[in-house]
Amino acid sequence: MKNCFAMPFAAVITAAMLLMTSCSGAKTNKSADSENSDSSLSQNLKEDVEYEAFAPLKDLSVPAEFSHFSDHTQIGKSLYTVSGGAVYCLNIETGESSKLFETGASRISANCGVLYLFDPQSGAVASYSQSGEMIGKSAVEGLSGITCCGFEASENYLTIMRQDGQKMQLLSVKKGGDTVENTVKISDGAYMMCSYKEDSVFVFSEDPADYTRCILYEFNAKSGELSEQGGISAGSFASGFYFDACYDPRADSVVFMTWDQAFCVLCEYSLESRESSELMNFEELEGASISVYENIVSILTDGDIKYRFFDRTSPPEYITVAYSLPDSAQTCDVERIITNYEMSRDITVRTVVCSEPENLKIKLMAGDGDIDILCTYGILGPEECILSHTYSDLGKIEGLGEKIASNVFTDFACKAGSEYFGIPYGIMMQENRRETLSPRKAIEQYAIKNIDILNGKYCDGSGDELYKVLKFHCENPNGAEDEFYDFEYSTLQTDYLILNPSSKKQELSADFLEYFFDSMSGEIKLSPVGAGSDTSDGQTENVIYLPFISLESTENVYLSWQMGPYGTMKVLNRAYYDAAQTDGNEKELKKLAKEAARQVKMMIEE
Repeated sequence: MKNCFAMPFAAVITAAMLLMTSCSGAKTNKSADSENSDSSLSQNLKEDVEYEAFAPLKDLSVPAEFSHFSDHTQIGKSLYTVSGGAVYCLNIETGESSKLFETGASRISANCGVLYLFDPQSGAVASYSQSGEMIGKSAVEGLSGITCCGFEASENYLTIMRQDGQKMQLLSVKKGGDTVENTVKISDGAYMMCSYKEDSVFVFSEDPADYTRCILYEFNAKSGELSEQGGISAGSFASGFYFDACYDPRADSVVFMTWDQAFCVLCEYSLESRESSELMNFEELEGASISVYENIVSILTDGDIKYRFFDRTSPPEYITVAYSLPDSAQTCDVERIITNYEMSRDITVRTVVCSEPENLKIKLMAGDGDIDILCTYGILGPEECILSHTYSDLGKIEGLGEKIASNVFTDFACKAGSEYFGIPYGIMMQENRRETLSPRKAIEQYAIKNIDILNGKYCDGSGDELYKVLKFHCENPNGAEDEFYDFEYSTLQTDYLILNPSSKKQELSADFLEYFFDSMSGEIKLSPVGAGSDTSDGQTENVIYLPFISLESTENVYLSWQMGPYGTMKVLNRAYYDAAQTDGNEKELKKLAKEAARQVKMMIEE
């Protein structure tokens, strides 16, 4: 099942440039494909999946014969590899290993307890028992001398991925047969596949629109049909290297290994929720092959030839952070801090990519504890978390509460009443808005004057004042020397990391949030990992793009989420644009103002 894919050098450089562009403000198209689902957030986070539960041998030593293996598969607790012209077996529970038989094959797969080997040079396919006894052999017409990029056995068919010039092909052969039954062309970027269900395999292909994401296809070997199943996103720092993948039938998920430019990450893509999450991290590897049995995900690595594993019933210490749009400028700093935190604490931070934010809202409101920390961007507005009390008061966390209170900016931006509901990120401030030339600034000032989201009040339910604002704009489309409102103001836009009050890992999550705070404030200097920036002296320095800002006073400073919650600014701006299309008719302007006010009132007070 080993199908290592490495991007060409030029593509890696291009990817790095794209990532830096993304982190400096541009957005890439990386929202995961999804299906409508009212299922739980992520199948792999469920705790009610039953396993046989066994533990691999502690400090399992991989025999020297496994060196430079070209492929491997798993049956039960035994790993089978093709290495140096022979097939070897290693029992991961007992540590026993043996050489089964010699072969000219370089590809191996297993199904229903039978080993299948393929020799691309001769086109021969052979089947063996687990003890190494040959069951059958045949030469498949037209498969000799091909460049084989993948070989998988399903219930009744064998699927081969071959490279034909610049193209990729999927070929299916019936078990015991000697001819190819189906031939399907696949995207030029296809590079990896793994067994799925019955006679299907999963095929992984590059997403031409986003180098950190791959497209998942299902190929039915019996019918020859190829269907797209969605996109797998592996995080902001993913390099586009996907080492290997396998299907886990218990969790109904795809487990895969990728590289995030700091270390290798074992990830999981739930086929139920269409969401990705991290399972654990490893030091940087040259490559990896993955297989799964019961509760154990086995990883054989190249270079050092070691056996590593992930145990679902006893996972490493971790916390889970939920995102909606992890590739955005707002979350680049979050990803960078997460990477540094993992390196400094030896703790995994699972980043769950939420393709269905509404499902996450439902889970959080219901008190679900799967998620420890929420990144509000694209999922929940800060006001929604505050009004539904879906947050933990950070002021009660020893150390962190004092740090927030001692900083003028965070004391202002993090406070709801007497409590601190979150830590800001993605911070952008627009100062002295009264001095700008924007003709729409009266709309902002109107919102500041009339909307009190935390107390659920809207002071212009009739729309009378909004009518006067619209009338002023119609009469002064380019602004006026005497503005409609006369008060100074600056706006502050920010999203937040919010601690789920239902999290089962409050102490560990609090430790991460304090580390996050210290990184954003500059107290902790980040290591140069992931997407760094070249400094003038040629040194690579990992920087915070949007750190905490310095405020001497919060007078006349207004938080954007307070003045424009639930899309109220969208309603008000729409009224402004519609008013500009009229001839200033009083009746039309009053109608627009009244309808906009009705919508805003409904959003805030009902």
